[in-house]
Amino acid sequence: MTFLTLLFLAVLNAATPAAEVSQALSDGMAAEARGDGPALMAAALKLDTLGAHPAEGETDLAIAWKTRASALGAKASDAPPWRGRLLGPAYRHGTLAAHASFETRQSFVAGQKADISVESEMGALELKVWDDDGEPVCQVTTSARLLGCRWIPSFSGPSTITIANRKAEPARYILVIN
Repeated sequence: MTFLTLLFLAVLNAATPAAEVSQALSDGMAAEARGDGPALMAAALKLDTLGAHPAEGETDLAIAWKTRASALGAKASDAPPWRGRLLGPAYRHGTLAAHASFETRQSFVAGQKADISVESEMGALELKVWDDDGEPVCQVTTSARLLGCRWIPSFSGPSTITIANRKAEPARYILVIN
C-alpha cells in the first residue's frame, strides 16, 4: 500500500461534494418534517444542481421533494439560485436497527479522490472502508454527527463500505458516495 491509498480525512469540510449533498439531504428532510415548501424546493433543486442521484433501488428525493413542495404551494422560482458540480455523487438514506449494520460495495477510480460521508442525527454510527484486497482504507468511530473519509486510490476497483449502528436504538442515516 502506498501513502496515498491510506490517506484519509476523518472530518469533512463543507466544501466537499459529498458534504454538500449530505447537507442538502439533511436540509430537505428537516423541511419535509416541518412542511416548509420553499425550503423543500430549495433542497430538491440543490440536489439537482449537484447532480446527485439515488443509489439503485432508492427513491429519487429531488423528484419527490419537488412534488411535495409544489403541493405545499412552493414554486421552483421561489428557491434561491445555486451553482455546483456538473456531475455529482450518489446517495442512500435509511434507518439502521439497534446494533445493525449496512454494507455496500462501490468502485473508485485510481488517482481520483474518493469521498464518502455519513450523517446521522444521533451520532451513533461507525464508518469503515476496505479495499478489494481487504486492506483497511478508513475507519471513523461514532464521535461526530458527520463522518467521512477521503482518499486517493492507487488502483481502480471496488471497496467495501460498512455503516454500523453501535447504539441500542434505531438510527437514521444519509450515505453519500462520490
